Amino acid sequence: MSRLALLCGVLALGCAAGEETATSRARIIAGAPSDDARGVVAVVNTDSGSICSGVVIHPRVVLTARHCVARIEHGPTIDCSRTTFGNVTDAGHMLVATTTDGSIPDQKHAVVRVVVPDGGKFCGGDLAALILAKPLEEHEAAPIDLRADSPVPGETFSAIGFGRDGASPSGSRKRRDGLRVSCVGEGCRSTLLARTEWWGDGAVCEGDSGGPALDSNGRVVGIASRKRDGCTATIYADIATSSAFISSALAMANDTPESADTAACSYAHARRPGGFLVFAALIALYARGSSRPTTAPPPSRLRA
Repeated sequence: MSRLALLCGVLALGCAAGEETATSRARIIAGAPSDDARGVVAVVNTDSGSICSGVVIHPRVVLTARHCVARIEHGPTIDCSRTTFGNVTDAGHMLVATTTDGSIPDQKHAVVRVVVPDGGKFCGGDLAALILAKPLEEHEAAPIDLRADSPVPGETFSAIGFGRDGASPSGSRKRRDGLRVSCVGEGCRSTLLARTEWWGDGAVCEGDSGGPALDSNGRVVGIASRKRDGCTATIYADIATSSAFISSALAMANDTPESADTAACSYAHARRPGGFLVFAALIALYARGSSRPTTAPPPSRLRA
């Protein structure tokens, strides 16, 4: 998992089976500010100092990408035959911010449980659920409905996330509409993804990992996982084929007692100063790291 920003992915339809996928930096390319998608939230890992995105599906449950809460083993290049996940970050190091601008976290929420799928494979397993200490109020973040069936090739969708786009401050929520699904699961005929994943047009990038793909009715059809360099295509965890995991996470939320823990307590657990100043420092660290020049890997390399 990147020290400064774990990003959502982008992959392109038509990649040869021998190509690679890997972690990388990214952002919603050519996105517009989004004030209405209050169910899309910023996810901060105070242990790694990274920022991701997530989507509220229940007053106490946020879906995000697993690589936002766990180490990546045998990376950063993602190879479905060998890349796995390592240890999961303790819930006390995770924070959810319900705000349109992650750099101004006026509404911070503590996480009491981090839930991930069984097994450690990256491809097909890049999904996680955060169970919050207390239910979110509707004015903070309204849950977004999940779609029961998988998208189909050619279908349009919208990408939303808190990634930096080079024009607006890091951590501001952006949205891009009119993207299209390229292929789904086994229909992709590629070793670059699992049957529980799908490819779509590019847009998501730095800090957008874990953000949702929404269909034309505003329902969640995918969670951003990894990208092709240049943000020319995206791979998403398919919500429909991940329904068993999601149902299990929702059941755990119902069985988990509410807690009096606060976001400040999460920082204390991380042995860092509490409150706004720490969050601001993390965002500043993220912004500085994002602005540093990097050497782009070959186009055939795909990153999460």
